Formats: sequence, C-alpha cells, structure tokens
Amino acid sequence: MPHRYNLIGKDKESCKLFLTICPDFESRCEQEPSDYAFNLYNEYKELGMNNNSMNGAIFELIISTMLIKFNITPFFIQSTVAFVPNVRSDILLYTNEKGPVGLSLKTTLRERYKQADLEAYVLKNVHRNSETFIITASEKEADNVNTKIKNGELLALTKVYDIKQINALISYLETLTIIHPIPVQIITGKEIKCMS
Repeated sequence: MPHRYNLIGKDKESCKLFLTICPDFESRCEQEPSDYAFNLYNEYKELGMNNNSMNGAIFELIISTMLIKFNITPFFIQSTVAFVPNVRSDILLYTNEKGPVGLSLKTTLRERYKQADLEAYVLKNVHRNSETFIITASEKEADNVNTKIKNGELLALTKVYDIKQINALISYLETLTIIHPIPVQIITGKEIKCMS
C-alpha cells in the first residue's frame, strides 16, 4: 500500500476499499477537484455499500487525497486545537492569514450541521479569524444550510460546499499560506521563584 494512504486512512479496510476504486489517485491529475471528488464518490456508491461508517471513511479518504493532489498541505486529520475543548476536526489546516481552518466532512448533513456550527463557534472563540467549512455529498442539503448561514441563523460556519462545488473551496485554500502550527507557550512573563 502506498505510504500516503497509510497517513490518511482511518483503517486498513477503508484504505483497501479506497484502493479498489482508485489504485493511484495521482494518475487522475487531469481532473478538477470537483470531478475528482464527485467521480470517486459515485464509483464508491456504485459498489452498493450501505455502511455509514465506511461511507464516512471513504469520503474522508477522497477529500484527503484531493488535498494532497492539489498541494493543500500540511493538514491534520481527526485533530484537536489547544485550548479548544471538545472539538475534533475531520481535517484541520493552519494558516498565516486565518489561523486554524477546519473542514467538517459529512456525506449527508441532516441535523449534523448544527454540531459543526457549534464546534466552529467554540473554535472562533479562541481563534477569532478561524474558519470552518463543511464538505458534503448532498447538493440540496448544502444549499439549505448555506441559506441558513446567509440569513444569520447559524453562529460560526463559513460556508458549506457540496463536492460538485469544491473547486471554489480549493481555489480559496490555495490563496492561504498553510504552515505547521507554532508551539504554544502556556505562560509568558517574568518568572518569580523562591531561592533555594
């Protein structure tokens, strides 16, 4: 199995299944991000799998390999941010311009956009310039939640992209300077301690 899949795969089973639909993701270099994600997800769905856990794992592999393919790196999967309690991002990038940029991956949204919005709000309370995007496979649900964002019904989500619209997200991410996060010094100031 190629080393890149070891870095991004949730488990051996999802990686193995992903490799059956996409033996070498770099060979699809002529495809736009939306074509890459949409076509791969449809190829996976044609296998007839109806397992929510596997759907999510494959969706995460598709989006992760797409980010690698378009040099949107480094990124972290299933990651947390210091001082942001109870928030685990599916994919997290750290940028000079915005600080943390979270990507919440949902094959379908239903009511799960509310949790993503709450997590984005908690992140924004610590990192004021942070942004959180949802990527989904459902165009209709993406449109509905984007309307809620536009109408001010949600607290902190930046935007929802369905996989057919993901070119715009990739173009935006390419404008940011993605870096490794700097270490956090918990306390700064003049230290006072007892003399022995």
